[in-house]
Parts: sequence; structure tokens; C-alpha cells
Amino acid sequence: MTDFRERAVLGALSLLSVTTGAVDALSFLVLGHVFTALATGNLLFLAFALGGTSDIPSAVPSTVSLAAFVLGVVCGSALIRLLRRRRPFWLPHTLAAEAVLLAVAAVVALGWPGDGSVSSGQRYAVIGLVALAMGLRNIGVVRAPITGMTTLLIQIPLVTLIGTLLVPGTTASGGREIRFVRPVATVAGMFLGGLAGTLMVPWGPSPALFVLSGVVALIAASGLLLSPGDAETVAGRSV
Repeated sequence: MTDFRERAVLGALSLLSVTTGAVDALSFLVLGHVFTALATGNLLFLAFALGGTSDIPSAVPSTVSLAAFVLGVVCGSALIRLLRRRRPFWLPHTLAAEAVLLAVAAVVALGWPGDGSVSSGQRYAVIGLVALAMGLRNIGVVRAPITGMTTLLIQIPLVTLIGTLLVPGTTASGGREIRFVRPVATVAGMFLGGLAGTLMVPWGPSPALFVLSGVVALIAASGLLLSPGDAETVAGRSV
């Protein structure tokens, strides 16, 4: 596999990190104090609500998001088992399923009122569909052994990056790309995605989700062009 094609694949994974940041920015700022990709945040919101804080008036959004995220992981696991029987590299296919779910969420969000007076049913349906898509993404990326590119979490890439810069030898093995380039791409992608999602807030959830669905679909389509050998190289190479 040429360096150019490998960089293209890693660039696509970095773009997935951007979509994660954008999804959670929209979820928090538009859907109302809930995350759909960051399950840790929802777990804490649920604890805050059950603890009686007035800042989180209801535990329902976090509960819906967590339940849908878990369901996405379960469905994704089943899909991966099915795909593994026929295709050596199945990640693009799970991303295609994610893009479909985001598009369905965008359709459900059509007519979202600009003043935020949305019905509970519409709100929870959108939250559930987006969290379902993120759960599916999460299990797909975790099962694909692409070192240093989680696309959903920044803790491990951030620790790897800081350890590489300040305490050499204390982080994961691998070349400069594994220990530096990929963590930087993940952290920067998440930040830029959060910024992009914030800028998309005035659009409303439906147009923004259509855009994000399109981006994920393009990444999935580009991944379909990889041969099995290319896929294994990207997954396991330490350069």
C-alpha cells in the first residue's frame, strides 16, 4: 500500500473524529444538555439528575441516549460478525449503516421549531437515532485494530501524546505516526468538530445531520475502494 493511500485512509479517520465533535456539539446545544457520542458525559448527567440538581431537570434524555448507544453497540457487534464471514475489512460497511441512521435522524428532525419548543417524542427520537449511530460507530472502530485512532474518545490519544512529548517510553509502542501523528489528528479533529457543530447550530438539527450523514457516507464509500491487503496494512502498520 502506498504512503499516499495510507495517509488518505488515516485522513478519513481523522475526519470521523471531526464528525464526532460536531455530533456532540449539536446534541448538547440543540437537543438539550445531552451527549450522543460521549457516553461518559451521559452517565454523569444521569447521576446529576438522579442526585436532584436543578441544572439537569430530567434524567430521560441521558437515559434514552445511553440505552440507544448500548443498543447500537449490540447491533454493531452482530453486524460485524455477519460481515466478517464475507468481507475481510468490514468497517466501511458499518460506517454506511451509521450514515443511514444519521440520515433517518435528520428526516425525523424535519420541522424542528426554531424557538426550541419541540415535542418530547421528536426530541427523544432524534437523540435515540443519533446515539444508536454513535454506538454502532464505536464498536466498529474498537473492533478495527487501527492503533491510535479511536475517533470517539480523546483520553487515550491525549495521554499517548503527552507521554510521547514529556516522558518518552511510557506510552504505546510504535513509530512516530502511532505515538504522535494519530493522537494529534484525533484530538485536533474532535476540537474542530466541536467548533464546526457550534457553527451549525443556527441551521437546526435536520440540515446539520444531513451534512454529517453525507460526510460519513463519503468516508464509507472511499473505504469501500480499499483492498483487503490495504485494510490490513492500515490497521496494523507501525511506521
